[in-house]
Order: sequence, then C-alpha cells, then structure tokens
Amino acid sequence: MNFAMMEMHMDGFDPPLQLVEAGVWRANLKLPMAGRWVVSVGFGEDRAEVEFDAQ
Repeated sequence: MNFAMMEMHMDGFDPPLQLVEAGVWRANLKLPMAGRWVVSVGFGEDRAEVEFDAQ
C-alpha cells in the first residue's frame, strides 16, 4: 500500500498494515495534508489505484 499526493508530488508514504484476519488488512493513518491523493494497493505485480480527496 502506498499513498501519493499528486499536486505536491509527495510519494512513498507507506502506512503500517495490521492483519485483521486471513485476507483482511487494516491501516490507521493520518495524511499530512488535505488535497487529492492516490492510493496504490496490491501484491507483487497485481495492483489497483484509487484517487480520493482528503479534507
């Protein structure tokens, strides 16, 4: 899992993950600033990306 802020070119923010149960993970984090972020989640070559606005 990786968070990047597109406008400020901030990348490499990797929050610690906690295993909840088999196949279920949780991250508790506070982003450093509001704005448009993209989170990339995956394992190995398989990845998915989602953009969102943090306030």
